[in-house]
Amino acid sequence: MDGKSLSHAHYRMDRWTGLPVLVAPSRGAMKAPPWGGLPPLEGPCPFCPGNENACEATTQWLGDPWRVRAVLNRYPLVHPAGLPIEGSTFETALGVHEVIVEHREHSMDITQMRPDECFEVLWMWRARMRALEKLKGVRSLILFKNRGLRAGSSQPHPHSQLVALHAVPPAIAARSLQARHRGQLQGGAFVRALCAEELAHPERLVLERGSLWAFCPWASPKAFWLRIAFDQSAGRFSELPDQALWTLAGSIGPLLRSILMAAQTQDFNLFILDPPLNESYGFSIEVVPRTSLDAGFELASGLAVCTCPPEQAAPAIREALRMAT
Repeated sequence: MDGKSLSHAHYRMDRWTGLPVLVAPSRGAMKAPPWGGLPPLEGPCPFCPGNENACEATTQWLGDPWRVRAVLNRYPLVHPAGLPIEGSTFETALGVHEVIVEHREHSMDITQMRPDECFEVLWMWRARMRALEKLKGVRSLILFKNRGLRAGSSQPHPHSQLVALHAVPPAIAARSLQARHRGQLQGGAFVRALCAEELAHPERLVLERGSLWAFCPWASPKAFWLRIAFDQSAGRFSELPDQALWTLAGSIGPLLRSILMAAQTQDFNLFILDPPLNESYGFSIEVVPRTSLDAGFELASGLAVCTCPPEQAAPAIREALRMAT
């Protein structure tokens, strides 16, 4: 695609979901909302060492004293399975919602961690996903990280969250539908095939390290959106071997720092797109720097709007990555 066509608003079809994306480069001149950064801390931090009793029950920890730990979420998105339900006439959203406290230090985010510290965070993600996959009734998992006010963060201490659902939400179902249409529901085949299509256009590639690919997708739903995937048969994040975790641990910090530098923000969301539990067509890790918020058009139309074409975002991230290494 030439530079002239990149300057005009146009639609792109996301082959991963089957949904359209509106690329509107002229909107990129609009500045992000002035508020952002980390939320203020009110009272003692419940995630800091010494305040463990301020949290809900711990489900798993790593190290003695702990270096990474998982606890039940005090304000869960879903009703805990097994607890009584009284007086409801609606279908109850059942599941498990956990918080993963990623480091003992209050200000040590994953963007700053050493590779060995990142590995322990990733190890805990994998361990908790493996544990929740075994629970009766669980059909899908969503692991996500909100960092900064624009990203929906409510606690400044670095943490991520894992939700096990007794249902399959729409975004995951849409991806499953695409994999089913292509006959690629198992063995990581769907994500590997789509990555191969994406990487036929190296201008959108940001990093290739071993079996790891990081690129700005053709139909990026937001500006500077980065997708990380693996060229191997792991159909779910929980199936990743230690070697792949180490590759990711050595890459994720520099990638995150470079994205935030290129996008000129410190707020971001990170989430893992895993298949439903009865499928294994592959997973990806999505990183979204928050440079804007959904406004009336996005809410009314249901269209994702990207203000920086990925052909322009990827070179900016690559340059930031080059400067940082």
